[in-house]
Amino acid sequence: MNNKIIALFAVIVIAVAGVSIVAFMSNGDDNDNDAYAVSLNGVEATESNVRDNSYLIKRNLIVCTNGEATGNVAEFLNYVTSADGQKIVGKEFISIDKMTDYKDPDKDGKTMIAISGSTTIMDTMTRIAEGYMAKYPYMKVSITGGGSGQGASNTINGVSDIGMCSRDLKASEAEKGLIPTIIGKDGVAVIVNGTGVKDLTIEQVAKIYDGTYTNWSQVGGVDKSIGVG
Repeated sequence: MNNKIIALFAVIVIAVAGVSIVAFMSNGDDNDNDAYAVSLNGVEATESNVRDNSYLIKRNLIVCTNGEATGNVAEFLNYVTSADGQKIVGKEFISIDKMTDYKDPDKDGKTMIAISGSTTIMDTMTRIAEGYMAKYPYMKVSITGGGSGQGASNTINGVSDIGMCSRDLKASEAEKGLIPTIIGKDGVAVIVNGTGVKDLTIEQVAKIYDGTYTNWSQVGGVDKSIGVG
């Protein structure tokens, strides 16, 4: 999953059941490989806790259209949010709770659908599109990246029928007529190593990233410097 946060030290970011893991590592210690997940505000980073909104570091994954989707574009979105589409979403992200039904697209309608935007969602959407085209060979769905902002802009300007965003729409994008459809969720777990810290607050995580806290002793841990990744 392409959820890496660029920071001071190179560490690995991995994904488990739709929860990407951001690592805070301590430097120069024999226990540097002894990494473990911490809870956030007392809540563990699990799929169920992301689903019920008790875990706070998460984001919606959306697709957007310029105005309400109609015709075959609407039916493709129904496929994405159906049990068939969500089975694919759930392999990498957290699927939505309420799924939709879909109908066969109209052969006499729009048969070419252009999608662009978030590279985070791109691989998953490509697999969904491949499944859709295998089911309906007369449909052609093209997928390109460019980032969430590009996907929103392309959809506003009519370059794309659907934009992919790994975030909620900005107010300025919604004001221009974009309508979002949530297709999944993603959570971010925090792992540390050899620090003695089992739980962090949102405020502490923010202060670690902005450089206010540079030593684990500042958040109740051992006297070791923090490497952020």
